[in-house]
Amino acid sequence: MKELVYIVDDSESMRLLLEKSLQNAFHVKVFSDVQNLLLECAQKKPDLIISDIMMPEMDGYELCAHLKSHDDFSSIPLILISAKTGTHSRSTGFRLGAVGYLEKPFDPNELVVLVQSILNLLQNTGDKPFEEEFLKVEDLQINTQSFEATYQNDSLELTKTEGVILRVLMANVERVCTRELIQSELHLFSGTPSRVLDTHIKNLRKKLGELPFEVKTIYSEGYKLLKIKSPTE
Repeated sequence: MKELVYIVDDSESMRLLLEKSLQNAFHVKVFSDVQNLLLECAQKKPDLIISDIMMPEMDGYELCAHLKSHDDFSSIPLILISAKTGTHSRSTGFRLGAVGYLEKPFDPNELVVLVQSILNLLQNTGDKPFEEEFLKVEDLQINTQSFEATYQNDSLELTKTEGVILRVLMANVERVCTRELIQSELHLFSGTPSRVLDTHIKNLRKKLGELPFEVKTIYSEGYKLLKIKSPTE
């Protein structure tokens, strides 16, 4: 069954573009204002919301804060889109609880990948991500609360940041995790220089060392944790 995605944007052309980009992969419903969106949410909760920031009456930031302050809606993931550039608008969105942020103009395929990555993560872990104490992929195991990781009971001695990254990758093993998704989990705003996330990924790769796993870079998309067959398999 296709996931239900709500889109709210006061620009008709943008609503049409977003709907066209997503309708093949998801059930999509569009709204021209936040009030009508919220009325529909009360009737049927979506799996994800995509919202413009600059809108009359209630903007995307206010929508994000409203959702997070109401128990019935707080688990709905929200992606913000905006023509605003710079770290301030991004950091504001993430601080208010958004799970993704895209600057206009953007490649529609980038939006599709981001939406699918977020929904895959929630599908694997439930409405409260990482509620289980341990996440395991074959002999690789991580404590989802303390971020302590082991392989065949030997400690990998990860930092907390490396543990958060590995936790997301393991929850989506062999699926692409976008940079935005990983950064939102790290609370590293997308305005943070790319080299910061790249450095953490590099360090994680070193600690995985000769283990039968690879953190693969997927060009222009993100990262993927791959299981590597041993020569004897």
